[in-house]
Amino acid sequence: DVLTTTAASDLQNSKNTLPSTTDSPGAGDLLVLRNSKGVAHHIQVAGFEIGSLLYIYQGNSGMLNGVPGASSILDASNPESSFYTGTEIQFGVLNLQTGSYNREGNTINNFYSSENVETRAWNFSSWKR
Repeated sequence: DVLTTTAASDLQNSKNTLPSTTDSPGAGDLLVLRNSKGVAHHIQVAGFEIGSLLYIYQGNSGMLNGVPGASSILDASNPESSFYTGTEIQFGVLNLQTGSYNREGNTINNFYSSENVETRAWNFSSWKR
C-alpha cells in the first residue's frame, strides 16, 4: 500500500518527516535526494553504523518509471502488477568521515552536495491513528 500511494516528495512533507536536528544521519533517518529546486526524487533509509560507515537501504525502479504516466496507467509502482518496475532492496555505504557514498562498486564523492541531500527524521507525532 505504501508503494502505491507514496512518492519521494511525500516523505519531504513536514506532516510526515522533519528536518534532522543532528549533523549526521542515524538509524531510521531518511536521506532525501533532491533536484536543483530542492524537490525530492529519491529516498534512502539510514540503517546501521559501524565505525564511520553508515549502511543505507534503498529501492530502485526500472525504465518504466521514466515514462510519464506509467505508474498510474500501468500500475508500475504496485508489486502485484505485471508491470512492476521495482527491484529488491539494495544497500550502499556512506563514509561519514569522507562524505563518499558507494553502492555496487560505484562511488559518489561529496555525496551530500552532489546529490543535494537533506536528512529528515520521521514526524510520528503528526500522524493520525
